[in-house]
Amino acid sequence: MSNPLHEAVPPVERRLRATRMQMETAIAVVGCLIVLVADTQSLSLIPLLPQLEKQYGLTPSQAGWALSAVGLAGAAWAPTLTRLGDRLGMRRLLLAGLAVSLLGNLLSAVAHGFPLFLVSRALLGLSAAGPLVYAILRARSTSEQRTSRGVGILTVAIGLGIAVSYLLSGAIIQANGSVRTVLWVTTALSAVALLAAWAILPDAEARSTDPIDWVGAAGVSAGLFCIVLALGEGNTWGWSSGRIIALLAGGALIFAVWAWYEGRHAHPLINIRRVLNRTATPAFFVAGLCSALAVYTNLAQVVYLQMPRAAAGYGLSQTVLQVAYVLSAISVAVVIGGFVTGPLVTRFGPRAVVSGAAILAAAGFFFLAADHDQTWQYVVANILWGFAFAFAYGGASAAYLIDATPSEAAMYASANTVISAGIGSLGAGVFTAILTSAPTIPKTPIPQPAVFDRLFLYAGLVSLVMLGLALVMRRPRFVPADPSTDLAADMEPGAGPAPVPTA
Repeated sequence: MSNPLHEAVPPVERRLRATRMQMETAIAVVGCLIVLVADTQSLSLIPLLPQLEKQYGLTPSQAGWALSAVGLAGAAWAPTLTRLGDRLGMRRLLLAGLAVSLLGNLLSAVAHGFPLFLVSRALLGLSAAGPLVYAILRARSTSEQRTSRGVGILTVAIGLGIAVSYLLSGAIIQANGSVRTVLWVTTALSAVALLAAWAILPDAEARSTDPIDWVGAAGVSAGLFCIVLALGEGNTWGWSSGRIIALLAGGALIFAVWAWYEGRHAHPLINIRRVLNRTATPAFFVAGLCSALAVYTNLAQVVYLQMPRAAAGYGLSQTVLQVAYVLSAISVAVVIGGFVTGPLVTRFGPRAVVSGAAILAAAGFFFLAADHDQTWQYVVANILWGFAFAFAYGGASAAYLIDATPSEAAMYASANTVISAGIGSLGAGVFTAILTSAPTIPKTPIPQPAVFDRLFLYAGLVSLVMLGLALVMRRPRFVPADPSTDLAADMEPGAGPAPVPTA
């Protein structure tokens, strides 16, 4: 005779139960694969820009638009899609987003010419899978320790994503592969992520019955789009051009009106009064600064390491694959740091962990600012930065997730997306502005070597800003989800508790 209790359990919950993993661990493991794929499809083409232009017949401007389309679409739609998941089902919307990502990768691999390639890259930004994973983790989490551990595992994925992205590109080109080869690999990875999520990723139990704030959704999307577009195109259009000034001013005005509107709306997209506190707000800004520094410092290192010494008089004349090996030091440290971030946050609290991370980052960048003409110096600095990123990003993510109640998970993830996307998009623009701020070497387009001293010095100063944000951060209070929803941790009656896997 069939067991009625067993039949009442949804299939995904039964499959999750069969893995004998805790709910939060299972969510983080699937999320790890999703984040890895998202990083790979976003970062793997960056070192292949010349090959991309040649193989797809793109102008430099078109190639830039194709690469920035992922971030622009994500910035515009992720907050809205995350809140839609709160109403329609986070699992359902996440699976739909991963299916769209699979389609986008497939179209990228088979595209010929600019229009289809641009559309395919924009589709990758519509998944909102990353924020939804964090929202599901918080909505189903039953303890502060489990939340912090899940965040640590997701942070590990970021480190792996950096390594896989650059090593994948370098290895494929070294083996006489092409940009399309890279895109076919990312297509296969996105299919695996979709299958894994369908198999064992649970849904958030609660559903919001509040109406969707479509006006607020349109406002935040328009504001983010204006700002991210301006920062992405500032170097191409000119930072003092009318278009850039209009976009920045327009974005700021839209956000001012949006904040006023959200504060007075009965069912806001983001409850401004709730998230503006000494726990969540510093955490959002720290996460954004981590993203901006990651892009900014990677670009600075790539340019210097690949600079041909014979022509410039400085640089290390490294290949794409050699640069990937140097940057992989960041990944190794992020992976190791991600595994210990959860216990550190549980033991000492987010403020102490993020403060220590900011000091580590500042030490590494000031070290590079003093001297950066040997490969080992980059490896040492990258190890420090990798640990700093893991502790800062993981600690900040844990802080805002713990501060949220289970029913607020999607709203907090949306708020983090809005602030992090805005700050994170500064990385490339600020790097370009500093790189081009000084006169070049006479009769060449090559920047003066002193520019790189300033690049790393400013990164150290931004790390000190992160330290200031950490020092005002309060330790959050955790509100657990209903423990009865953690079906994966329960065994058959009388069988005892499921074993707890280590992180």
